[in-house]
Amino acid sequence: MTTDEIARHAGEVFETAGSWDEALKVLRADGHSKVEAVRATVDVLGQSLADAKVTVHNSAAWADRRLADDDFHDGLEHAAESEQASRR
Repeated sequence: MTTDEIARHAGEVFETAGSWDEALKVLRADGHSKVEAVRATVDVLGQSLADAKVTVHNSAAWADRRLADDDFHDGLEHAAESEQASRR
């Protein structure tokens, strides 16, 4: 599926179910990635990229990944800070 097709499908689920979280659940159940869910959120809801990332990250559809994704993000921040400190 193209990104446009994914967004169109998510939009149809959203219109039918009346819930963006339900649309995200369907996208995930269909095997789409978190990145594709973020892109669909931008395209369908018109959110900024930053807001769409928060929407998807905090959704029930992706709740099982939240802790691991937070740990990954924290590790990246720590590595970047360590790299900056070593260059001073």
